[in-house]
Amino acid sequence: MSYSVYVTRVKNIRPAENADRLNLCDVFGNTVVVGKDVNEKDLYIYFPTDGQISEEFGKTHDLFRRKDEDGKPCGGFIDPDKRSIQAIRLRGNKSDGLLMPLKALEPFGDISGLAQGDTVEVFNGHQIAKKYVPPVKHEVNAAARTAQKKRKENLSPQFAEHSKTSQLAYNLHDFAPGDEVEITLKLHGTSQRTG
Repeated sequence: MSYSVYVTRVKNIRPAENADRLNLCDVFGNTVVVGKDVNEKDLYIYFPTDGQISEEFGKTHDLFRRKDEDGKPCGGFIDPDKRSIQAIRLRGNKSDGLLMPLKALEPFGDISGLAQGDTVEVFNGHQIAKKYVPPVKHEVNAAARTAQKKRKENLSPQFAEHSKTSQLAYNLHDFAPGDEVEITLKLHGTSQRTG
């Protein structure tokens, strides 16, 4: 399963409602709640929803919820067991993903060679994030697993599966004026193949 953490800039910074110390910005068409120090010139790393922060990265930046010795909440807002990036609401403002400064990667290596459009799921041999896969809630017996595998193998073999197709919004930097492109739009339903 594919998941990417992107080096990018933000757009359309504006004040967040009901929050004096927060702004909103746009990243790949998603609204993200950020601090007042975020600007449109600097590079950031963007974690889309459905990702899972590595334990090492999360602990380095104190991103996980925890309590101090008095039992009061401290640390970040990410569940330390799941470590998943989810859409959340901060003071009533929806934040779709997590944005951090590029320097958050400095503890793991030299960031001077990173540029807009780079992806950093693994940086200098350190796992930063990966696709979040929810834990299986029940065990499927061996016969059912075999039947599921057969059904999947026989599903429309004349049409190639494209599970690793990248989203256009995350790759706009690859296009230049004068490029010829063909774009199609899926309006409804799932990514199914029909013969």
